[in-house]
Amino acid sequence: MVRDFALKTKYSKQELTRRLKKERDHFNIEMDSIYIENPRFGFLDKRFYFKSDTITIQKPDAIIYRNKLVADDYTIKPMYSKMLRDLNFDLTIPVLQLNSGSIVYEEKVKANVQAGSIAFKDFNATIKHVSNTYTSPTKTELDITTRFFGQAPLHANWAFDVNNNNDDFTFKTQIGVLPASRLNRFTEHNLNIKLEGQFDKIYARIDGNVDRSTVNFNVKYEDMKVNILNKKKKRNRFLSSIANLFIRNDSDKNKDGFIAKKRSSYSG
Repeated sequence: MVRDFALKTKYSKQELTRRLKKERDHFNIEMDSIYIENPRFGFLDKRFYFKSDTITIQKPDAIIYRNKLVADDYTIKPMYSKMLRDLNFDLTIPVLQLNSGSIVYEEKVKANVQAGSIAFKDFNATIKHVSNTYTSPTKTELDITTRFFGQAPLHANWAFDVNNNNDDFTFKTQIGVLPASRLNRFTEHNLNIKLEGQFDKIYARIDGNVDRSTVNFNVKYEDMKVNILNKKKKRNRFLSSIANLFIRNDSDKNKDGFIAKKRSSYSG
């Protein structure tokens, strides 16, 4: 067992920004403990391997910051399935468990304006088949429960096949009751938008691969109001009135009370 494990960026946020030519995350990750059950490693046919029955990480606490004022990095980022597939050693972890974690993501998009943030509290995840040694149709599967912005219950499932060269994946999530004002920690600072009302239920599903993705989004809400803010963070009455013309106060468009959206995107 390893206790009090930490991974931290060498420089402060300000110093890292000064040194960067392209955007890159500043991170501070701490873990109360890491327990590796029955580890085995060595060489087989001159190839290194690592195995463990289970790895358990207690109280991972991650704060991730990105300054979007730094130039964008347009290099292609490999998907997790490809990263596992292309490892230069054999990795076999049947179960990776994360318990009682916390994740905060901060993003700065405007100079002299505080970074917007998104938070996940009570983060728990069971990840099966973290490996490049299984054969199809076995998939790497993530089952996640957390509290979105510290309040709304969130449950997510994510699955992909490491052996699929097209990197197909499916991500599904559902979010419970969330006061819209909770999102203002992000939208006010980054989008100049202040929300009022309540989200009763949100469902989302993403099906995609290395080239394209399709998002199905269903939301049920009530008493929703959008306020467009000016540079002084005051409500712009004209723009706010226009915005609310296009947003129904309640999601009663369909009989089930949900508003549904579908979107597809392609990288090629």
